[in-house]
Amino acid sequence: MKILNEYNFFDYCKENYKNNHCMSEKEFFNDCNTPKFIKTLFRKHVCGKEINYKMLINHFKILFNTFGEDAGLNILFYKVEDYYYPQLKSCLLYLKMLPSSFYNHQQKMIFTSDIIFDDKLYFKIKENN
Repeated sequence: MKILNEYNFFDYCKENYKNNHCMSEKEFFNDCNTPKFIKTLFRKHVCGKEINYKMLINHFKILFNTFGEDAGLNILFYKVEDYYYPQLKSCLLYLKMLPSSFYNHQQKMIFTSDIIFDDKLYFKIKENN
């Protein structure tokens, strides 16, 4: 996995962009912001609000279809703060895409076995998908 930072993030996204139907730069940047939509749903879930679990999983699928699995994971781990790692772990487990380790936004190696599992989110996703 490539270590991302604020200087190489958009270049990395461009290198791995797989959306053949992209019509504008605005659409590209919107696709790059998919983790932002995921974090919004994570925040609502953590606050105890009901969310659309199908939409949450669809955002993951959009990210992986747009950038590929490896780049999509790298983008997620760079953009999602450690506060939301339990939710991220639960979604990636559901999708069977959880790696054993990754570099976070602070360029620190994180082992997924050390991250708490959000079982409430996981079972809600299973129930609704």
